[in-house]
Amino acid sequence: MADGRSEVTWTPPDDWGNPVGNVHGGYIALLVDDVAGMALLSVIGTGAPTVSLQVDYLHGMPLGREYIGRGEVVRVGKATAIVDVHVYDTDEVMVARGKCYFQLPSTWRDRKDARPAT
Repeated sequence: MADGRSEVTWTPPDDWGNPVGNVHGGYIALLVDDVAGMALLSVIGTGAPTVSLQVDYLHGMPLGREYIGRGEVVRVGKATAIVDVHVYDTDEVMVARGKCYFQLPSTWRDRKDARPAT
């Protein structure tokens, strides 16, 4: 993670599957949230709580495979930040995408290098 971007590789364990052998959507949402948080951490230097999380499940994600999550900070404002995450299989097919909104901590809002509101 650096410069508002993050990347992880992830092989979900077998017990994270649903009845048809794909990764359960809740664990995919967890991946999206963590990858987004890492990208934001690289910009603001601290963690921030997730306010909203949206995930689009584009393809089934079979267990036993490796996946790549890539996050990118879209916007950091005074009070909130937006981060996009794309999840790919090893063939670079996008299997899920997500967007996280974060509430920035007061230490970010009150930093000395913040520009005054106009």
